[in-house]
Amino acid sequence: MQNSSKSQHAIADIDQQSYCDNCRRRHVTLLQEEGKKVRKCSRKTYCKIATRRPILYLCNECSTYLKAGSQSCFWPAMIWSFLSSHHNSDRLEELSTPDKWRLIPIAWRGWWLEAMEAGDEIGINHPEPEFHDVTVDKLEFQHAIDTLRWISLGKAMDKYLAIPTVRCPWGCGTYLHQTNILPFEDFLLAQSNYCFRSTSKCKQATRNWTDSCRPDFQKSKVLLEENEDFICRPSIIVNEDGVFILACENHSTKTTQRYLHIPENPTGSLYTSAFPINTLL
Repeated sequence: MQNSSKSQHAIADIDQQSYCDNCRRRHVTLLQEEGKKVRKCSRKTYCKIATRRPILYLCNECSTYLKAGSQSCFWPAMIWSFLSSHHNSDRLEELSTPDKWRLIPIAWRGWWLEAMEAGDEIGINHPEPEFHDVTVDKLEFQHAIDTLRWISLGKAMDKYLAIPTVRCPWGCGTYLHQTNILPFEDFLLAQSNYCFRSTSKCKQATRNWTDSCRPDFQKSKVLLEENEDFICRPSIIVNEDGVFILACENHSTKTTQRYLHIPENPTGSLYTSAFPINTLL
């Protein structure tokens, strides 16, 4: 009877706790974890636990990450580190809350909107997001290719092969199935002016892919023929290794050369060809 009472109490606690103690996400499944065990991982880069409670509530990803020896599933805590980051020096430029929020896809915003405590500055739909989460689209298209069922493959081809829908960080347009991946963590670190602790291999002292790509890449969504079904835009996916920006097959983390990038045209959009819009120096 006593065990039943404890179980009911635990369920009630989870009902009352509506966010993950580490990544601060809401509207996710929460797991109870022993605070003493979790705090043994306090030296991990993305351990953001700020409470001394004996029982902690963690999402599936943070529960996996905050275990001894685990380095996977840190991406939600990484996103929160970026969103909550601040420079210690007034001399360094810092992204505003709306500018940070622009880098978060609509599909994710409900997780962190309340934690941001930014009032009317941000919302689910504003400011307009600069990245689109295409995880489901990529899996759907790959499944259609793998199964070779003509009805589903035909629909997928109409949806994903009509135009190049992915905008590469170097300005190229590419198709969903012809992509390389770049760590979103690298990009956020560079955008934040290196103001949060990170596991990224991108360091200020060396030349990285973030120094080679277009500086205005995230603003390069192109609407073709004013048709919402034909959009070439910066895209990201989530997989078992984390969050990644999609790039064309000609560019990768090894692309660190200097480029002369063509400026934006007066309409604010980029050249819409599938070919690169830059010149290698």
